[in-house]
Amino acid sequence: MSERIRFVCPTCGASHDRGYVDGVAIFRCLGCGYVGHGHHPDPEIDAEVQADVDEAEAWNRAHGIGGDP
Repeated sequence: MSERIRFVCPTCGASHDRGYVDGVAIFRCLGCGYVGHGHHPDPEIDAEVQADVDEAEAWNRAHGIGGDP
């Protein structure tokens, strides 16, 4: 994937162009190593996506679905 995205770290403020890591939307700060949840470079969107993931996992557990084999 050749798309480059301007990343501004919400932790240390470092700014640099980044591509995707490992072919997925994981953004890592080159300055401090911040990764967040790894869903999106914007910390608010990243947190919202993680909240959705957590909610879905909680529903699955409540209904006896999923979990590690």
